[in-house]
Amino acid sequence: MIYAILLAAGRGNRCTGCASIFPKQYHTFQDGSSFLVVLVQKFLSLRIFPCIVIHPDDVSFFTYTLGTLFNRVLVTTTCGHNRQDSVYSGVLALSNLNPKYVIVHDVARPSVSVDLIMSVVQGLYDGASGVVPVIDITDTVASVNEGKIGSILNRDIVKRLTTPQGFLYQCLRECHEKIRLEHEVYSDDISILFKFNHDILTIPGEVSNGKVTDIYDLLCIQTVGML
Repeated sequence: MIYAILLAAGRGNRCTGCASIFPKQYHTFQDGSSFLVVLVQKFLSLRIFPCIVIHPDDVSFFTYTLGTLFNRVLVTTTCGHNRQDSVYSGVLALSNLNPKYVIVHDVARPSVSVDLIMSVVQGLYDGASGVVPVIDITDTVASVNEGKIGSILNRDIVKRLTTPQGFLYQCLRECHEKIRLEHEVYSDDISILFKFNHDILTIPGEVSNGKVTDIYDLLCIQTVGML
């Protein structure tokens, strides 16, 4: 069986206006369906078992939001101080289930398609240790330090890394344990695998699979269902 770690513990600190009442992952599409419920349904429809990492303050709201789906998921409230810690919490929560593959996805990307999820799974079946969807960059990109441009980067070879990201479970766990010993923090899990020179496959991502980061993203996704 394939498992998915769904990250739903964020507090929305960058999303001014999003989290005044509750965190962004509990917001809804225009039809009233919550981001979290829609994602859980997508993964369950593919026979992928969700492990959801939530904030301990959200237990009651989480239980209410999931409703009858609550008994079909695994939940951990050990969310940690950052995204990396939350993923590791999910990894440990799955340890007794002896998983071979695991997918990591941000609930703040609720518009992911089932086709993209299955493309990630296929990459794992084909032998990759890690799989990541990438998006082309259309703007000019530069490295900037203290307000000054250091260099202009070639946008043809620079990509945006998104989720869902797929992994061999044991590989992901070992990499997380190594990085914890080194006290380093990364913004996603593919970066951790890359540090330890594992085989990573990139696949075409979806522009519509945007991340809800601010109030404008939230309004857009609630209106048209994608970013």
